[in-house]
Amino acid sequence: MPLLSLVCVISGAALFLSRFLFIRRPKQLPLPPGPPGAPLVGNLFQAPKRNPWEKYAEWSKKYGPLMTLKNGNAITIVVTSYDIVFDLLAKNNHVFSSRPQPIVIERIGLGMTTSFLPDGDKWRHHRSLRRAVLSPAMAKKYRGVQSLESLQLLNELRSSADFSQCLRRSAVSLFLVIAYGKRLPVETPEVLEMEDTVAHIGAVSEACFRGTEILAEFFPILKLLPGNGAWKKKADRISSWYTELYLKRFREALKLPSWNWAKQYDTTKNAKGMAEIELAYCIGSVYEAALTPYELVRLVFLCAVFHPEETAKMQRQIDEVVGRNRLPTWEDADKLPLVSAFYREALRWRPWTPLATPRATTEEITYKGYRIPKDATVIINQWALDRDPAIFGDPEAFRPQRWLDNPDLPHVRYGYGHRGCPGQHVGKDYMFINMARLFWAYNVGYAYEGGKKVDLDFEAMMDPRNEISFFNQVPDFRASLTIRDAQSERLVEQEWLTAEKDEQKLLAEVEVLDFTK
Repeated sequence: MPLLSLVCVISGAALFLSRFLFIRRPKQLPLPPGPPGAPLVGNLFQAPKRNPWEKYAEWSKKYGPLMTLKNGNAITIVVTSYDIVFDLLAKNNHVFSSRPQPIVIERIGLGMTTSFLPDGDKWRHHRSLRRAVLSPAMAKKYRGVQSLESLQLLNELRSSADFSQCLRRSAVSLFLVIAYGKRLPVETPEVLEMEDTVAHIGAVSEACFRGTEILAEFFPILKLLPGNGAWKKKADRISSWYTELYLKRFREALKLPSWNWAKQYDTTKNAKGMAEIELAYCIGSVYEAALTPYELVRLVFLCAVFHPEETAKMQRQIDEVVGRNRLPTWEDADKLPLVSAFYREALRWRPWTPLATPRATTEEITYKGYRIPKDATVIINQWALDRDPAIFGDPEAFRPQRWLDNPDLPHVRYGYGHRGCPGQHVGKDYMFINMARLFWAYNVGYAYEGGKKVDLDFEAMMDPRNEISFFNQVPDFRASLTIRDAQSERLVEQEWLTAEKDEQKLLAEVEVLDFTK
């Protein structure tokens, strides 16, 4: 670097630091307390590499349930109290309904991935489109398709030793049929590529917190420096794959005879003025979330293996209500509270999203003598909330009965406010019908090899499957699913053989309600 340029750079830096350090600033409320960090970079190099929710919980015990972390110019507020969640966050939706904008996510999604859009008109248009097809009333209209997928799942498990593959196909097929009008009777490479891509997005996102990407993320001016090319190339490859897939699926769905999301989006007045690619992304970005139910049933299976006594209680209730001469149906739901309680306890005991989904503030807000600045990232440490012994007695114990003893126990498993999970009603239906039928038909327990039990490493099963921490995916594990009796097997086979398998006929029964009245 020429000497004159070097002198200019040093002089400019000195001037900036002198103004930053010595200019008197107006008095303002402090940020919530947090661990002390290094000058300029803050807590950036203290960030835990694995299971950050555990470290945040440890820090919160020292600094309080409302805690600040500073990463360069970025401020993150960590919440570790249900009181604060409901008293501050839920009551101030207008402040906490935006999302942080990581540069890698923005580049991959072309600024059109609904779940990551910032608060504003664009996000509200996307939300209105999703609400029209994911409302409680619409969720009920998908039950014919839900039932068909559950029947295929039951039948597949009679001959397949890969329960994860069967669950993945079932969950994705449900999404594909209602979104694009086409089932997935057999898993294709596309599904595996989607699963790998979702995991890769998490990995690429976390790569932005290393090397040059640290500077690019937390010191925006340094985006102009060389050294940012590697993650951009990866992000662009993913973006191209998504765009090609979403447009292909969207265009094919428009040609099908019966109703589907693509046809609904293409004709609704709420989508007026939206380009084809944006409509395709509005639907397609749900594809990633479609893998969630598959992961949640795997979690339920893991809990069943580790807690056979609780599993037996649930099965006894299913047998008492349903009997052994028919499969569970939707009408049985209110009479099978242990099915729901088992699922709720599984998500509390081993949260799927231990740090929930980050929010971003749209304006500064004060709370109990502290200020939370505009554009701060807000994280709820759900893992710590669900282990609060003052709320959940003996929190390490797996005890579904706690949800029946106290139905008002707090939770944020579906988020809260305007950014709450839009697919929760379809998801709840998926979990009920599949759990009720799976545990009616099968016993789930440890796998055996050569007559010997295949033990599972408990600690390893509590850690995420991947190095990333955005989702706490259960690691791969072996389990035994055995049909409970000959009558169960006959009914499973018979119900599948006689089921209506033509998705166009099933979708013809779905009539979209008028939400404009």
